Amino acid sequence: MTEKIYHKNSYIKETKAKVLKKEKEGDLWKILPDKTVVYPGGGGQPQDRGFIETFEIVKTEEENGKIFHYIKEDIKKDEISISIDFKKRYDYMQQHTAQHLLSEVLIRLFNYETLSFSIGEEHSSIEINTKHFDFNKTIETEEFCLNQIIKSIPIKIYYTKDSFSVPFRKPPKVKDNIRVVEIENFDYSACGGTHLKNTSEISLIKIIKTDKVRSNIRLYYVAGYRALNDYHNKNRIILEAQKILGRPQEELIDGLNEFKDKYEKLRKEIKNYKKREIENEIEKIIKSSEDFIFKVFEDEDIKDLKFMAKKITSSGKNILFVSKNPTKFLIIGRGKGDINLKELSGKIFSIVKGRGGGRDDWIEGKLEDLSDVEKLKLFLSEYLDKA
Repeated sequence: MTEKIYHKNSYIKETKAKVLKKEKEGDLWKILPDKTVVYPGGGGQPQDRGFIETFEIVKTEEENGKIFHYIKEDIKKDEISISIDFKKRYDYMQQHTAQHLLSEVLIRLFNYETLSFSIGEEHSSIEINTKHFDFNKTIETEEFCLNQIIKSIPIKIYYTKDSFSVPFRKPPKVKDNIRVVEIENFDYSACGGTHLKNTSEISLIKIIKTDKVRSNIRLYYVAGYRALNDYHNKNRIILEAQKILGRPQEELIDGLNEFKDKYEKLRKEIKNYKKREIENEIEKIIKSSEDFIFKVFEDEDIKDLKFMAKKITSSGKNILFVSKNPTKFLIIGRGKGDINLKELSGKIFSIVKGRGGGRDDWIEGKLEDLSDVEKLKLFLSEYLDKA
């Protein structure tokens, strides 16, 4: 068994430990210490970033109470130093304790149960059993949470053998030696994660967005320093938007709506102009004496290219269209003759190092580069130009 120091005190950053077992497993060294400060992860909380001496712990696994640490180098010592990145640990402590508080508040306010929980690199999330969660509920939830944070409620951690003696928010999965994380007289959770000493250390909980998941809601939040960073970023964006639009903060929405209206009007004008330009180009090509049309386009929309290709091939001409941007793309269309392009597709895409397909009178696909387009033109000329 490995002594879990993180369960006794989440604030301890380093310990000396004896190596009970060591073996090579693939490219890594698997080390079993008699004690550790590194939380191996679980219950929605990621594992700590930890170190044995100066070597980073690549992964940590728990097997029947034994905590195995994997590193890339062999440590030729019987006694080792194990440490954690405490900044990351403290962040996880803030997010996890915030989840306990948030989940209890959601039950008290709306009777919404937390179905799952996860701490991500940028935000954390919980899934709750409701189909709707509007902005008013967000405000009410955040204010209730803040009231508990301000009270600086102590957080106690202890063990019990009787699950019925503790008013758990959610029934524990284990039946014996249950680790209880209690926000004093407020929330009771069976949990193996690392937590803060009191609610004031959460600082702030900010709900940043919600998504529908199946018939439930996934609620994304940030707490502590993450909440502060989120405020920094959003404030910077607002200040930049004020400079761009030349409007005070309270008028930004009106300014953005005006900008959007002008953009849509301009987009429609450009679209109409582009349509006329394409129609003129189609008419010009159709009137030309050439039967095999080869064109390379710098930045034409693929949808417009397909429209042009269909119009031109329906007039009885054969085409090879190549797009450079935004995607390297080709269209080969047969407007006359009886050459089966589908049968030639393997050879076509081997020449230009691409992939695609189509039917006997139409081939399209993506290219890796455009260096062999001229070679493809010569190859097709033998068939389409003489069709």
